[in-house]
Amino acid sequence: MADAVYQTAPVVRAFHRAVGALEYLQEREQEEATRQRRQVVVSGRRSAGLRRAKSYAGELIFTRLRRHRIEALVRSSRAW
Repeated sequence: MADAVYQTAPVVRAFHRAVGALEYLQEREQEEATRQRRQVVVSGRRSAGLRRAKSYAGELIFTRLRRHRIEALVRSSRAW
């Protein structure tokens, strides 16, 4: 057994280096997945805020248009 290839120093070093590289890649993938989850949450908040802002803007525009129509009707009724 002492002559086995996997017991020689260069092979053991290469094996440890490969395991270390795999662990490093696994950590990076986990960090990337966490980062993507955070971005989804943040972008979800942004899109909800954007929807609210569009809704408010739409209501504001509708209110202004209605007010202008009413003012126009009042002006035209005064002319009679």
